[in-house]
Amino acid sequence: MLKFFRNQKDSWLVKGILILTALSFMSLFGIQGISEMRERNRPVITVAGKSISTQDFINEYNRQIETLRRISGGTFSASEEIKNGLLIRTLSNMASRAVMEEIVKRMHLSVSDADVRDAIARMPQFSGADGKFDLSRYNEYLKNQVKSENAFVRDTFLDLQAAQLSKAVTDGAVVPSDIAKTMYRLAHEQRVADVFRINPAKLSVAEKPSDAELKELYDSMTEQLTLPEYRSLSVMKLSLSDAAKKITVTDEELQEAYNENKAEYINEEIRNVDQMLFIDEAEAKAADEALKSGKTFDEVAEKIAKQTPEQTKLGDVTPSSATSDWSDQVFAAKKGEIVGPVQTDFGWQILRVNSITPKKERSFAQVKKELTEKVKSARAYDAMIDLSVALDDRLGAGESLEDIAASENLKIVPYAAVDADGKDENGKKADLPAEVVSTAFISEENQTSPMIETETAFYVARVDSVREPAVQSFELAKEAVMKEWLKEKRKKAARALAKNIEERLEKGEKADRIAKTEGVSYEQRTDLTRNDVILPKNVLYALFSQKIGTPASASDNGWYIVARATKAVDADPEKDTLGLEEIREEMIQTVGDERLAAVLGAFGEEYGLTLHEDAVKNAFGLVTRSANESSDEE
Repeated sequence: MLKFFRNQKDSWLVKGILILTALSFMSLFGIQGISEMRERNRPVITVAGKSISTQDFINEYNRQIETLRRISGGTFSASEEIKNGLLIRTLSNMASRAVMEEIVKRMHLSVSDADVRDAIARMPQFSGADGKFDLSRYNEYLKNQVKSENAFVRDTFLDLQAAQLSKAVTDGAVVPSDIAKTMYRLAHEQRVADVFRINPAKLSVAEKPSDAELKELYDSMTEQLTLPEYRSLSVMKLSLSDAAKKITVTDEELQEAYNENKAEYINEEIRNVDQMLFIDEAEAKAADEALKSGKTFDEVAEKIAKQTPEQTKLGDVTPSSATSDWSDQVFAAKKGEIVGPVQTDFGWQILRVNSITPKKERSFAQVKKELTEKVKSARAYDAMIDLSVALDDRLGAGESLEDIAASENLKIVPYAAVDADGKDENGKKADLPAEVVSTAFISEENQTSPMIETETAFYVARVDSVREPAVQSFELAKEAVMKEWLKEKRKKAARALAKNIEERLEKGEKADRIAKTEGVSYEQRTDLTRNDVILPKNVLYALFSQKIGTPASASDNGWYIVARATKAVDADPEKDTLGLEEIREEMIQTVGDERLAAVLGAFGEEYGLTLHEDAVKNAFGLVTRSANESSDEE
C-alpha cells in the first residue's frame, strides 16, 4: 500500500471528515430505531456518480477487525480500536482509493501483469529464509488479511498505478541545502542540563487544618462527594444445575445412552515404546543384526542410529494414535520384544515394547452415576427454557417471588445496595450480570422484572428500595476531605520548593548541593534534544529558547520538574552527511505528500466526492453497537 493511503494526517479528506470523529464517539452509546436493511444500502461515499454503501463500509471495517484479531491473536478490543480512530481511517482510505481509481482511469495509467507479479514477489513479507518468494508466507498473509488473492492483486495494481501519479507529482519537490542544514541543527542540537524532580507525596506538612477550612473545602467538593443512586434488590436465579435437579432419568434411558456411547467407556490398550530411526534400509538391517548378536537397544541406537537414549523415547501409544505402518506389529508383540525393521513415511524404524497397559472397559454399573449427570446436563438447557417460561407465566399472573422460589427450591439473594455499574458501596463488583443490573435500573420501586435471560442462566430481579443520589455528610466525608486538603497543601509546598530551587540556582549555588539539602531527586542530563520525551514540553522549550543558566519549572504527572541548561552542544551537519541526507529526504517526502494531497483534493472536488453525514453516522452506529455487544459478551 502506498504511504499516502496509510497516513493522511491533515490531508484534504481528513480535514473534511474530522467532524465525524465526534459522531463515532456518540455512536458508542447506540443509535436506536434503525431499519438495518434499508440503512445498509444507503451510500456513505459518492465519487463520480458511483456509491460506496453502508454495507461496503461495514464489510471493510469487519475485514480490518478480523485482520487485527488474527495478527494479535485476539488480544485487542474492537471498542478501543474505534475510539482510536479505526472508523475514520477506514472511511478515509475507502474514499481515497475511490478517487484514485477514477484518476487512474482518467489518466490511462497502466501496469502490466508482469509488473504486478514482480512487485508481489519482491515484497519482503513474502520472503523465506533464503530471501526468495515463499508461497506459504504469501498464503498466510492473505489468510491474516482476510482477503482473496484476486482482491489483493487488484489492490496491488491500483497501488502501482497510484505510485506513477505519486512519482510524477513528487519528483519536482526540492529542499534547498541551507534549509536542510538548518533543520538538522534544530533536530540534533543538544543541551547539558541539571534536572530536579519533586514528588509532592513525599513532602511533609506540619500544619493542621481547622474545621472551618475542611468545611469550606467540603463545600467545594460537592460533585466528587456525591454518592450515586443505589438500589436494594432481591434476585432469584434459575441455572442449568437448578433445571438438571428436576430431571428424572430412567434406567432404560441410561442403558440406551450407555450402548450408544460405549466407546467412551473403553480405555484403549497402552504400550510404551522406544524407536530407532534410519534413513536407509542398509543401516536398519545393520542395527537389526547388532541387536540379534546381543547388543543392547541403547548401544545400537547410539552407535548406528546416532540417537541418545532420550531421543529414542517414543512414549505411550494406543491403537488409535499409533502409526499404521507398524501399529499391528507393535500391538501383537510381547513386553520387551523388538519390532522391525519397518519401512515408514519417515524412513526405516526399529521399535521396542517397554510396557503394556491392557485395554479396560468400564461396565454400565461403574459409569451409571457419571452417565446420569451427562444425560441430565444434555437435557438441562431445554428444561431450563421450559421452566423459565412457566415461571414467567406465574410472575405475570401475580404470584410472589418468594412463593415461586419456595415452590421450585430456588434461592433469593438480597443485595443491600447496588449502583448502575453493578458495584456496592465499597466499590466492589456485585455478583450480578450486567443485564440484571440494567433491568433493575429501569424498573420502578417494588417492581418485579420478568425473566431476564443471560448466556448461562435466567434471573428475576425485584427493586426493594431506591436511594437517590446524595452528597455524603461532612462527618462521613471528613476523611476524604482531609486527604484532599493534604494533597493540595503538598502541591503548594512542591510549587514553593520548585521556586526555591530556581532562586538558588540563579544565585549560582551548586545543583548537587541543593538536591542534597532539599532531599529531592537530581540528575545531570548530557543528551537532551528538542524531541526528548522525559521532560515536559514547556520545560524543553525553555531550555532551548532561554539563555544558558536560566532555570525553568513545570508540573508533570503530579510531580514538579525544575531544569537548567548548563551547556549548549551545537550540531554540525557537515560531520554527518548521512544524517543530513535523511533530514532532506524526510522534508522532500513531506513536500511531495502535500503536493499529492492537493492534487487528490482537486480531483476529489472535480469528481464530486461526497461524504453523506447521516449515512456515515448510522454506519458508525451499526458498527459501534456491534462492537459494544461483543465487548459485553467478553
